[in-house]
Amino acid sequence: LFDRSEMIIKVKEPLAAEYDLFHEGQILFTYLHLAPEAELTKALLEKKVIGIAYETIVGRNNTLP
Repeated sequence: LFDRSEMIIKVKEPLAAEYDLFHEGQILFTYLHLAPEAELTKALLEKKVIGIAYETIVGRNNTLP
């Protein structure tokens, strides 16, 4: 699934077992919580993944997802 997908949408943050499945240019739309996740941050940077964190998205009326 990961190797054929341009965008991955998850409800939870990625599992460590999934880090090797990322590929360059892939979009990952999920909760990321990068501050305590050094290994995830490193994997995203090394694989040049575009990360969009749910926790940073705000609706028109300033509501969170």
